[in-house]
Amino acid sequence: MSVHSIYIYQEQYTHHVGAAVPGKNIEPFENKSVLECKLLCSADKNCLAIEYATTRDAGSSTKYQSGTCILQSSKAYEDWSENNGYKNLDVYVKT
Repeated sequence: MSVHSIYIYQEQYTHHVGAAVPGKNIEPFENKSVLECKLLCSADKNCLAIEYATTRDAGSSTKYQSGTCILQSSKAYEDWSENNGYKNLDVYVKT
């Protein structure tokens, strides 16, 4: 019997609460955990950050349901904690 080990390299990310990277979407994924989103981003050389929709209230409208992550082609995040529909977003930036 042989034993196989799998090593998955995961890059480090800095978490920014209530932030977004407007206009730099690569691809959205639904029903993902933060870890799954980080792995998707780490596997994509063009991905520099992730927007992640949390369970926080998004405001009077919801643009992204919780568990949605969007790969981003930029690290240039902005505070969106007061933007209606996007209040539930966080950004994870590759470090």
